[in-house]
Amino acid sequence: MDLARLVREDRERRGESVASQARRLGVARGTLMSLERGGDVRVSILAHLLRAFPRLAPSQLLDVGSRAPPASRALTLAVAKATGVMVERLELVIRVGASSTRREVTTVLRSKRLEDPAARVALLRAIVPGPGQAAAALAKQLATTTRATHEADGVAHEVRLGGARLEHVQRDEVPRALEPVTAATPGDALAAGLALLVSMPSRRVVLSFAGLPRDVRIEACAWLAPANDEGPSLAEAHPEIVRMRRTVARTTIALDWPVVGMNVGACVVRGTAPRVRPPSGLIAAARARAGLTTRELGRRAGVSAMAISKIEHGGDTRARTARAILAALPKLSPWSLLPPAPGTALSLAAAWRHGLDLFGFLSEEEWKLMIIDADGNTSLRIGTRGLRRLRGSGVLRVGLGKEPPGTQPSGARLREVHADGRARSMRIGSAAGADGERYQQIEIPADVAASPVSFERVLLNAGVFTMTRARAFAGATPTPEPLYEGTTFSPLLPCETLVLEVRWPRGWKPIGVRQHCWPKWQPPDPSTRDIADAPRAELDVDERRRRMTLRVRHPLIGTKHALSWALP
Repeated sequence: MDLARLVREDRERRGESVASQARRLGVARGTLMSLERGGDVRVSILAHLLRAFPRLAPSQLLDVGSRAPPASRALTLAVAKATGVMVERLELVIRVGASSTRREVTTVLRSKRLEDPAARVALLRAIVPGPGQAAAALAKQLATTTRATHEADGVAHEVRLGGARLEHVQRDEVPRALEPVTAATPGDALAAGLALLVSMPSRRVVLSFAGLPRDVRIEACAWLAPANDEGPSLAEAHPEIVRMRRTVARTTIALDWPVVGMNVGACVVRGTAPRVRPPSGLIAAARARAGLTTRELGRRAGVSAMAISKIEHGGDTRARTARAILAALPKLSPWSLLPPAPGTALSLAAAWRHGLDLFGFLSEEEWKLMIIDADGNTSLRIGTRGLRRLRGSGVLRVGLGKEPPGTQPSGARLREVHADGRARSMRIGSAAGADGERYQQIEIPADVAASPVSFERVLLNAGVFTMTRARAFAGATPTPEPLYEGTTFSPLLPCETLVLEVRWPRGWKPIGVRQHCWPKWQPPDPSTRDIADAPRAELDVDERRRRMTLRVRHPLIGTKHALSWALP
């Protein structure tokens, strides 16, 4: 990135002098002039630029390609600020007996939206697994009390509500002990039911195990849900962000500030755990994984071993040295060298870039075309254009339509999949999510995924829309309140642009078309407010061509965009 041009254009746009711009950015005037002349500034100066230009990301300032960032407090705070919800603790407790395994999942969340009964129901549906009957029963009880219970099919639920805090506990028992596997993989964690899906911004995820035999151990794995359930584990890529504590009686896995869309799981592996003292700090951990000493890394970066040690303990360095360290440590993320200021939240623009680096692939466009006929039936075409890897190799698996637990299935049937010429060798497979339910995924061969590919899928859904108030109130007493229908679309993967288009039949016209941006777990409701600082979107309603089109630039993973209209 041309930092000199960035700073100069910012000053000219504001009509400032060099001195006044330096004061606003919090840097010395001489430092700013050196930067404009192409000088080698310190990383601390780049940190000031990140705060002054919140749309930028560390990977852009340090001129490196996409690299997976560690768990980010600033990203979680950004999503929590936008959606108004924070899960304080998501915990899975496993107690192993001789012939059965007892499981207990606890979710503690805070949100001012809990004061709204409709939002309370939506949040319960998001955190209570299953098709929704348990969440509805619990919400009905909470309308008159602060404690609710429900039990069905051997699964017990308990909810406590106190102001802006809600705690949900789910208990069940599996009539078998945990079976050890030969190696820790995400697939094994899913098969054993030992994984949690992070569907909301969360402060901490904990998995705790008691009663394990002496000849087995627990290994952690964390991976991104929509991308590849069988792919490389983030716990392996970033072991420093996953803390494990082993005692005689209990093994605990803890991960702070996981990103939305991450699965955190555990596998039961035969054998005792090796005693390894983890390095302190992200840079030291990346150096240890590369098998380098401080002296060897210093030689590659052009500095002394003492300078490397100072940098690993939080010392400042030149941008040129930081780039040399990144070149020597391909597993190290620029987000580790330029972390956001403590307690701050990323802008949604920087959060989009964080997701781009985290997933490691990008599509030019994700689009959804819905064609409605006069009877309310719909034909759906959902496509991805220009999907490409930014790093890595191997088969690319993309989950189709996986929603957070508690979301009602749409009922749409996948009819066919089309692809461009090179991508015709891809196949449709099946996988299990962290909630144990199966879902479909597209598997793109490694040689095809190395360059941009495009594909689309065709779905049919019967009787989705009532189209008119007369049909909606058929057999019932009409009410004066307006009735709304609509459709939503969520990005599966990071994309440059999201397009949602609806075409309607002749002789019918929607009334009061509106656009929305909600958290992915939020049930559609036009009265629900949008997330804060929603991505820039453009709505075009063309009555002559009978279509409405919504275009969103840089949509955020974990959110969904919607169109709604009133029934005539």
